[in-house]
Amino acid sequence: MIVACTALPHVASAIVFDFDDVDFTDGLLDQSFDIDPDNEGDDIRISFTKDNDYFQEYDGQQSPYTSGLFGDGTAPSEESLALIVNFGEETLRVRVRVDFLYESGVSAVQLPIYDIDVGSDAGGGAFTFTDQVSQIRSRMVAGDWTYVDASTIALDASTNAYSEANNSIYGIAGSDNNAAEGNILVEFGDAEMKRLTFLYSNFTATTPDDPALQGIGIGDIEYTPILVPEYNQAALCLGLVALGYVSTRRRAA
Repeated sequence: MIVACTALPHVASAIVFDFDDVDFTDGLLDQSFDIDPDNEGDDIRISFTKDNDYFQEYDGQQSPYTSGLFGDGTAPSEESLALIVNFGEETLRVRVRVDFLYESGVSAVQLPIYDIDVGSDAGGGAFTFTDQVSQIRSRMVAGDWTYVDASTIALDASTNAYSEANNSIYGIAGSDNNAAEGNILVEFGDAEMKRLTFLYSNFTATTPDDPALQGIGIGDIEYTPILVPEYNQAALCLGLVALGYVSTRRRAA
């Protein structure tokens, strides 16, 4: 008798990448972190590309940096990752990239983004800046890369400072940095991925040529690793072998 043992995917418990607990170096544009003891090596990587030389120093810290500057208005406020920029043109943007360093990827990814709003009135229907978060996507290696657009929900649906269209969220009113307004929760549901990306920029239709200082915050990132533990596969194989052995003995009897 031949028993074929096949590895079955196993989904682990949810992991929270908590900015209160990690040591994020101010201003460093590519950092990796080891937070999951069940996954060998680093588990998550956060990097910033494209027009990343427009990050600014604010309150004595070089962005990107962790602080309680941005949040959802709850007290006491938690740490989030502050992205403070001063783009020289309204068309410039920063790409935010989060890599999940798991062999089989992750699922159930969620992350909040805080304070998507506008600056002061610049006249003619424009504002000194108009925060925009766009092209929120994930990619999973399965032969070719496959794009999956995120869904977004308001953290407080009754008080929004933004509008949403075509996977783009942009400010339409001002809000305090750490308040209920202007916040979203990005969700990918059951999509399996190894990377998520989005662009932080200005909504050009309501932004002048030289935007003012602006910023958003990235909250704690939640995800569930997709694992194939060797001990589960071994246990399955032993069980199948034992079942086959008993079945063979019964037929022989």
